[in-house]
Amino acid sequence: LRQIEAVNRFANQPPYVSDQDRYRAADYWATPAEFFNAGGDCEDFALAKFVALDRLGFHEERLRVVLAFDRRKKIYHGFLAACVGDEIYILDNQIESVTPHRQITHYRPICSFNSRRLWLHRA
Repeated sequence: LRQIEAVNRFANQPPYVSDQDRYRAADYWATPAEFFNAGGDCEDFALAKFVALDRLGFHEERLRVVLAFDRRKKIYHGFLAACVGDEIYILDNQIESVTPHRQITHYRPICSFNSRRLWLHRA
């Protein structure tokens, strides 16, 4: 959990920059190198955290990038979910601390994935 918290703190430091402002594109999934060089949007934060934890030895099956609908802001959003023991923790650029998933109720997950699988979530 300490490693997850450290990765989350470090990866939340780059600025949020929309794909439109940075790449003049509606959607662009930046590599971690591109992201740490000049910032990015929500899925770029999530992918950078995924790669960092994977490289630190976390098993990929315990990590998922989640695409969800934020019911408060009425927008789509991406973040990382990491399973530690029996708990799922959310690493989100909009939330400062790593948070157990049951404490976050304003997201409606649509799908989640790692490099091996895609999960579709029911509404």
